Amino acid sequence: TTYEDNIDNLVDMPIRFNHTFYPDLNANNCVNGTDNPKWMEQDDEFKRMYLFKNHAGCCTRWFPSDVDGCLNNVVQGVYSLEPCPLNRPECHNVPIITNVWTMWYPDIDGYRCKNDGQIPDWMLLDGYVDLYLFNTEPQCCAAFGYC
Repeated sequence: TTYEDNIDNLVDMPIRFNHTFYPDLNANNCVNGTDNPKWMEQDDEFKRMYLFKNHAGCCTRWFPSDVDGCLNNVVQGVYSLEPCPLNRPECHNVPIITNVWTMWYPDIDGYRCKNDGQIPDWMLLDGYVDLYLFNTEPQCCAAFGYC
């Protein structure tokens, strides 16, 4: 085989992400990441409906009228777990801690996305966080069409 034949046995093998895609209905696109709204993981049926292991599956299911547009414009999200190398079974996935003050949010008056730590208080209230705070600028831009 040619896969990584020249790597010493004591060296960690390259990390392979367990890719996850979920629909962002506001952006009409799919996001690559595990920072999906938690309600999408509410039960097994929701997981089957909203979480996909490939981009094409997400686009085909959620955006059938523009599959090509969806496939050409994936939004990069964030992975909430740091993956372990495949050859280290003793490794446990480590959660990535997200600081809310570094998240991206829409500057409604300025028509742009920002991450300056000046998030309006109302965006931090229950029911608004999932709609207005994003882990990446492309997610915010896709949701609000600013960038």
